[in-house]
Amino acid sequence: MNATEYLVVCRATGDASTVSPCQTGFGPQIIQGYVIDPANNGYYDQITQPLDTTAAVGFWTASFVFTLGLYFAVKGIGYVIGMIRSA
Repeated sequence: MNATEYLVVCRATGDASTVSPCQTGFGPQIIQGYVIDPANNGYYDQITQPLDTTAAVGFWTASFVFTLGLYFAVKGIGYVIGMIRSA
């Protein structure tokens, strides 16, 4: 059923004189929307979970420490190469 369909939504028009199924001040508008098959609800519920901040902090810390360690390792190698060149 995953398909693009035409949907009727109520949008603000500011015109209270229109007769429509929408409440006063709103009018119907036809838009295209993607309709999801109910069989896929589990997948979409799973990927729209809130951010796990503990895991995010862990990934950020690991990345930062790795980058910092790589920087100091390369800086140390450069220092050793500089000493060899000056000898």
